[in-house]
Amino acid sequence: RRAAVVALARLNLQPKKAIDYFLPRLGDAKEEVRTSALQRLPRVDVAVLQEYAASSIARATTDAFSPMRVAALSIIACMEPGTLAPHGGTMLLADRLEDVAAHVRVAAVEALAAWGSEHIEKHRRSIERLAELDSENEVRYAADRSLRSLQASEALPPPARSTVQPENLAHI
Repeated sequence: RRAAVVALARLNLQPKKAIDYFLPRLGDAKEEVRTSALQRLPRVDVAVLQEYAASSIARATTDAFSPMRVAALSIIACMEPGTLAPHGGTMLLADRLEDVAAHVRVAAVEALAAWGSEHIEKHRRSIERLAELDSENEVRYAADRSLRSLQASEALPPPARSTVQPENLAHI
């Protein structure tokens, strides 16, 4: 079944046909088949994923197989945050900050960072805790990097308003 998923992924299926084929495979009993199907979904247009697959991808964040959770978080990072609001929104990501697998915690931090500084700010305490106390270097580094990006965005002054009037540009 996994080989069939890989072979079909090589075909340039129309986005909706790809969704129709790969989504049911996310419920397969074999973790390799589930993960392989989920890893093929990023090849589908994000707009199509958001419309047809958001709930399935959200469910995959709690799969027993950690590579499945990482793949789901990687896809979620590319989606619009509002798309996942009916499925838990940023709490999907925040819950994964406490995951037992380090690579899942890294993917959760990176997904929050991809969604923007307001999402990092919303979960700042949890991310600070990871940056300071997590037992894994890669998690501490990802958390620290996201906090630095937040600090950099806070340090930027607001955009200056132009005082130039169109009538003053006539001589140019």
